[in-house]
Amino acid sequence: PAAKAWHVAENGATKGPFSETDLAAMAQSGALTRGSMVWAAGMEGWKPAAETELSRLFAMVPPPPPGA
Repeated sequence: PAAKAWHVAENGATKGPFSETDLAAMAQSGALTRGSMVWAAGMEGWKPAAETELSRLFAMVPPPPPGA
């Protein structure tokens, strides 16, 4: 099957589609966070990235520092 095409909601606008490879790079750079709202075909609605299969992308990224 084709890879999912993900969309990201940011500042009231949607961006994408992005591949998981794109999103992994965005997570590394901090452009995509656990709280970023994402959607892909087949999902009922927008969800925080951490509540989707994308959560594994953040296993490689340290959480924000305390108090940030």
